[in-house]
Amino acid sequence: MAVLVIAFLAGMVRPSDMVMRYAVIAMILPPQQLMGGLGIARVTSDSARIAGALAGASTVAAFGMNWAYVAIVSLYCLSFILTRQILPTARSQQSPATTHSAKQLSAAISDLGTAFRYVWDKPVLLGAMWLAFLVNLLAFPFFLGLLPYVAKHQYGLGQEGLSTLAASFAFGGLIGSVALGSNKLPIGAARAMLLAALLWFLIDCIFAFNRELLLGIALLTIAGLSSSLCLTPLAAVMLRGTEIAYRGRVMGMRMLAIWGLPIGLLLAGPLIEHWGFEAIAFIYSAIGLALTLAMCAYWRKDLWSSQALSNRPA
Repeated sequence: MAVLVIAFLAGMVRPSDMVMRYAVIAMILPPQQLMGGLGIARVTSDSARIAGALAGASTVAAFGMNWAYVAIVSLYCLSFILTRQILPTARSQQSPATTHSAKQLSAAISDLGTAFRYVWDKPVLLGAMWLAFLVNLLAFPFFLGLLPYVAKHQYGLGQEGLSTLAASFAFGGLIGSVALGSNKLPIGAARAMLLAALLWFLIDCIFAFNRELLLGIALLTIAGLSSSLCLTPLAAVMLRGTEIAYRGRVMGMRMLAIWGLPIGLLLAGPLIEHWGFEAIAFIYSAIGLALTLAMCAYWRKDLWSSQALSNRPA
C-alpha cells in the first residue's frame, strides 16, 4: 500500500515538472529554434533514461532496492539545486502586470476551463491533444507499465534483460532527439508527428507477435525513435500555436493526455489475462493505426496539408 501511495504522489508531481520544462524552453528560445531546443532537451532525458535503465539494474543487484532509491533521490535533489539557476532569469523577464494577472487567475479550475476552451477552439491544438491521448492510451502501455511482463513472459528475461529492453527504447528516443536537435526537420512538424505515430503503431503490430530477443531490441529501438519523432514535434506544434499568455495552461492540458496511460494499462491487464498478450497488443496497435489515419483525414487542412501553418517553417 505504501508503494502505491508513493507512486501516486510521484505521478502527481511529474507532470508539473514536464509542463515547466516546456514553458521554460518556449520562454527562452525564439520560434524558429523551438524544435531544436525541444530536441536537445529530450536528448538529456533520453540519455538519462538509458543510463538509469542500465545502471539501475546493476545498483539494485549489487546493493538492493533501498540504496538504489537513495541514489535516485540524491540525483533529484541535485536537479532541484540546478533548476534554482533558472529562476532569476525567469523573474527578470516577468513584468509586474503579468505577476498580478497570474495571481488573479490562480484558481486551478478556472485555469483548466480557460485552457479547455482555448484548445477546443483551435483545431491544431485539439488534434495534437487527441494524438497525445491516443499514443498514451494505445502505444505507451506496452513500453512502460507492461514492459516487465513482456521481458518475463515473451522473452524469458530477468531484471538485467528488462533493463536492456528499456534502454533500447530510450536509445531509439535518443537517436530521434539528436536528429531533431539539429533543427532541420525536412517536413512540417505536424506532418512529422502524424507519420511518426503511424510508424509507431505499425512497429507495435509487429512487436506484438515477436519472440526473438534481437529483433525485439531492434523493434524497441525503432519504436523509441518513432516516439521521439512524434512527441517532440507535437510539443512544438502546440507551443507555436499557443499565445504566450496561454502556454502554461495549454501545456498543462497536454499533460492531462497522460491519463490515457493508466486507462490503457487498467484495460490491458484483464484483457491480456483473458485473451493473451499477442492478441491484445495487436488490437491496441491496429486501433491506434486506424484512429491516426482517421485523424490525418479529419484534420487534413490543419495538420496534414503542407500549406498548414503547423507545417510551415517558424
